[in-house]
Amino acid sequence: MSSNEPASFDPLAPDGEDTAFGNLLSASGRALAPFSRASESAAENLMEKARAALVDGDRERAVALVDRAIALPFDQHEQQTPAAAGAGMQLFLLVTDELEAADADDARWLDAALDVLETADPSARCDLRDVLLVVDQDFFIEPAESRRIRAAVRTIPQRTELRDLAPDDPELADRIMSVLAACNAYDARLDTLQ
Repeated sequence: MSSNEPASFDPLAPDGEDTAFGNLLSASGRALAPFSRASESAAENLMEKARAALVDGDRERAVALVDRAIALPFDQHEQQTPAAAGAGMQLFLLVTDELEAADADDARWLDAALDVLETADPSARCDLRDVLLVVDQDFFIEPAESRRIRAAVRTIPQRTELRDLAPDDPELADRIMSVLAACNAYDARLDTLQ
């Protein structure tokens, strides 16, 4: 051990243990994580119910469920509104789960996404654009699929990500409803491509 190292230096100790505040930040993060998971789970459950209500044609119930999700406490640990994160995750997982289940030569996951991209309202188009750009950057896809994504999203403007909207943002409920409608449109389009 060099003479410049603190006496308490332990290379296997958790980060921050040898600092003035010890591993307080790490411990507080671990303490908040269960609350984050509970909020995420509640929001996802409400989003699934809202999507089902939209499929049943019950927009009033869907709006009420989205409002309940928005009323969930702000997630201090993740610094996000659980309802916004839950809706965005619904769309992301729909597309990426379909991609991961597809054979290498099966582009139906993308065909459906691009069809929804053309028909969704402007708000949901921006959110689907973001999902497709993440897929293009972080997933292994065929070069032709990558070119199709880049061509399709080129003219769609970037805007604040859904998960970054505050609970009191007047746009939040409408954005969530748009994303849930896009999720349902994606599912419906996939059904026609089977």
